[in-house]
Amino acid sequence: MSPERLAELVAFLKTLGIDPTAQGGPGPTAEALSPIDEALCHSSLGEPMHHERLEFLGDAVLRLAA
Repeated sequence: MSPERLAELVAFLKTLGIDPTAQGGPGPTAEALSPIDEALCHSSLGEPMHHERLEFLGDAVLRLAA
């Protein structure tokens, strides 16, 4: 993950009221924020990640809400 992407994720989390730098230490790492990055990236990005289980869950939630 690039330093720019890491900074974008930290800024995004702060807009949600989550401060990933509040834990002390050197601050958030790319490894710590990689699950959030993965969740926010669309599969068309071309990354070798598979989200079939999450898509199934999302579809179920949409059907329930409808």
